Amino acid sequence: MGDIEVVDHGDREILVYLRGPIDEALRPRLDAAVERIALLNDIDGHDRVVVDVREVTALEHAGLCFLSALARQGEQRGHDVALAMVNEQTRRALEAAHWPHRPVMSGSR
Repeated sequence: MGDIEVVDHGDREILVYLRGPIDEALRPRLDAAVERIALLNDIDGHDRVVVDVREVTALEHAGLCFLSALARQGEQRGHDVALAMVNEQTRRALEAAHWPHRPVMSGSR
């Protein structure tokens, strides 16, 4: 089973850890995380969201939707969204989905 953890790092950065299969079973938690990140950004004015994907074993449609939602949120709110520690499996999934973003997805441009 997949897992998501959102950590308010405190130095104007939010860290998001994704672990295991990021699939449809995790969608309610992914959607809640998008909302929590928006709330944290509103309260603390974070400049950056970093998504650590080193422990992802499968990145399915729900995971791609989550990343897209974060990218849109960054564009709307003016903060950067970065993928960190991209493993080979995740990179292949992003390429197969024709992921339109560079590893760092900036909302400040």
